[in-house]
Amino acid sequence: MRVYTVHVRPSLPDDPDIVLVKEGISWPGFFFAPLWLLWHRLWGAFFLLLAVEVALALAFSRLLSVAPIVELAASLGISVLVGLEGPELRRAKLARQGHAEHGPIAADDFDLAEEIAVRRLAGAKP
Repeated sequence: MRVYTVHVRPSLPDDPDIVLVKEGISWPGFFFAPLWLLWHRLWGAFFLLLAVEVALALAFSRLLSVAPIVELAASLGISVLVGLEGPELRRAKLARQGHAEHGPIAADDFDLAEEIAVRRLAGAKP
């Protein structure tokens, strides 16, 4: 069972803007960090990631004599960081955009979680 946080921005009274963010590590964020950041329009984090990757590549290749395994470990560490903190970055962005957090939902899949969220917001029991 997965846990999602529900974020709602009331755009229209009958049609609120609902976004679900999965708790835990984001595997797509881990494996495809730059693309995942771009997909979720986390521009600041993307450009920070790009700057850090370029700085590390320059430092490792020009200034420091390190083994390729060290470069790989640094890149892997950055990917782990994006995978772990990516959902929090999304939540922060949603809060800045006016979405209010409406608590967690536990469901077997995304579609069921979305259905529960819509029912909860409509006042019906899931």
